[in-house]
Amino acid sequence: MEKAKKKKIIINRLIFILLVLYLLISLLSAFFTTRIRNIYIFGNKLYNDQKIMELASIDNYPSCFLTTNNSIKRRLLKSPYIKNVVVDKKWFCKIEIKVEEYSILFQKRSDEKIVLENGKELLSDYKFNSIPILINYVPNEEYIEFINKMKLIDQAIIRRISEIEYDPNEVDRKRFLLSMNDGNYVYLTLNEYEKINYYLKVLPSLEGKKGIFYWDSGNFFDIIE
Repeated sequence: MEKAKKKKIIINRLIFILLVLYLLISLLSAFFTTRIRNIYIFGNKLYNDQKIMELASIDNYPSCFLTTNNSIKRRLLKSPYIKNVVVDKKWFCKIEIKVEEYSILFQKRSDEKIVLENGKELLSDYKFNSIPILINYVPNEEYIEFINKMKLIDQAIIRRISEIEYDPNEVDRKRFLLSMNDGNYVYLTLNEYEKINYYLKVLPSLEGKKGIFYWDSGNFFDIIE
């Protein structure tokens, strides 16, 4: 009887150990195979959400627990267009990504390079929308000042500029002509380049008329017939 009793106890212990092992293996399996459920992205304007997920290597919703906040941040910061990233992993495998991008100032037609607010010039296969095109050569001294002035322009205004032409005359070597995507034109000098920030405020007064703003040597509007 005692041998049978001891044998039963051993079997019960073995079954208990096997059950514990099974539960541990199941928990570990769930831990490693549970995928990211939701991804929320904020602050991105240059890259769309899909591109951000591709850069972070989470577009296939990988393992939630094997994908760390630092790994996402590290991958995103490899992009020269991204200034800073904050990643926050929430309950139930939800991930929030807050992105701060470098602003794009313009693209040069001569070599198709994109110029960022930090002065970097880059070639990119990614198609960015609403970027002003600098259509001609600008002398070095004026070019450096031009970039610094473009940094002061609101992004909402920059997105309304289709082309920028360096157009000096006998009076002003710092004169530019901006072609707006609504059909208007604006002459500006680098000395007062920030005037373009008021563009949206003066549009209602035009009552739909199209023309040329001469803000380089005054403050008047010439209607295009």
